[in-house]
Amino acid sequence: MNDPATVHRQDQEGAAARESAAIFDNLQWALPGGGRKFTTDGNPPEWLVRLGDRHNKALAADPRACEHLADGRPGARVVLAWWPGVLLCPRCVAAMDPLPDDAPEERTCDGCDTFYPEGLKLIAIQVRPDTTFHAFACDNCMAELGLTA
Repeated sequence: MNDPATVHRQDQEGAAARESAAIFDNLQWALPGGGRKFTTDGNPPEWLVRLGDRHNKALAADPRACEHLADGRPGARVVLAWWPGVLLCPRCVAAMDPLPDDAPEERTCDGCDTFYPEGLKLIAIQVRPDTTFHAFACDNCMAELGLTA
C-alpha cells in the first residue's frame, strides 16, 4: 500500500505539471515570439544550456522563490532568464510590474547577449513538466529553437 504522504505529493506534482502545461499552451500562442517545448531527449541550443546552467548555479548558491513556492511544495514554476536563481509561480509573474519598453533586458538577447535597439521577442520554453522558461530572443536565437519571428 502506498504511503498517503507519497500519494499526496505525487498528486500535487501531477497537478503542477498539468497547470504548467496549460499555461504554456496558452502562452505559446499569446507571446510575440511564440514558444517551444523541449524534452530531455531534445537537442537544445548551446545558449539555452548556458542559461539553464547559470540559473541552476544561482539556485544552488542562493535559492530564492516566491512565497507560494518557498516551502518546496509542488507547483507550476516560471524561470526568467534575466533573473537567475529565482523560481516564481504564475500568479507572481502575472502580478509583476512589466519592464519599461526601454529596459535593457527587453533589448538584449538572452541567447547571444547582443543589444537590439528595436527590441526582441519574449519567448516561453517548457523545459520541465512543471517549469516554463522565459527569455528575450533575437531572430537568430529563435531560429535555433525552431521558432520564426
